[in-house]
Amino acid sequence: AMLTGAESLLNKEIAAARAGPGMEEFVRAKQVFLMANRSRLNGKKALKSNDPKALQDVQNFLEETIALMLELQGSQFRGNTDRTIAELLGLLCKIAWARGDTASALQALERELPLRRALAQGGDAVITLANLGRIFLDMGNVTEAAKHLSEAESLLQGLGVSDSDPIGNHAVVREILWLLARCAECQGDIQGAIQQMERLQRVLPPASDDGSVKKNISRLQDKAQVRKLETVAEEKDRPPLPAQTAEAAKQDEQTGDATDPFKQKKKKPKSKKKR
Repeated sequence: AMLTGAESLLNKEIAAARAGPGMEEFVRAKQVFLMANRSRLNGKKALKSNDPKALQDVQNFLEETIALMLELQGSQFRGNTDRTIAELLGLLCKIAWARGDTASALQALERELPLRRALAQGGDAVITLANLGRIFLDMGNVTEAAKHLSEAESLLQGLGVSDSDPIGNHAVVREILWLLARCAECQGDIQGAIQQMERLQRVLPPASDDGSVKKNISRLQDKAQVRKLETVAEEKDRPPLPAQTAEAAKQDEQTGDATDPFKQKKKKPKSKKKR
């Protein structure tokens, strides 16, 4: 009902945008910002319905709107285009992700991140970095995923939000810790994965705890134990060093004595012949 009411108001606003002498640029700018509002509205409706055609239509409309808004950046009627473009790119990522279009989702986030940084929107930049980490991880690029997630965590700490802070965006903190644990496990760092999971367990509200974190910690601990036993077994199966023959050992000893200053025998001075 709320979405239907918003759509009705938007239609009235579009109908009221009349052209007039010398108003072309103003009307054009207003139309673009109305397109941005239409994109937000249609995006919410498409994500709610998860209809493939609706999602595709919204993605196309978003890309068109963003392109037109970029053209406004040199206009006197540009308004707050950078902030709006960053927001629309974030929405484009969600739409593309819902469609399974990973490449478009990644491209939208990579365009959004510098805008968030330039606008000093630290909290929004954290979310963008976390989303980049998730996408890179799902694509199998663990190195890039870990890099973006670590940056997101550092930025959160700089904003005064940590995994032990009772205030702040806990949902983002928990998401980052979960993804960092996955990255560590993919990189073979089982102890690192356990540490991230234990941090996650400490900040997880009881209402949100379905036992999956505890199960994953137990699974990782078992994995670490198996790896330890395999290492011990490999060391036991390793063949011993070949025994030296008596002759080789004697030769080594002689060589060592010759080069060891503490074992070298002092030469006796030659005695002078009596005349």
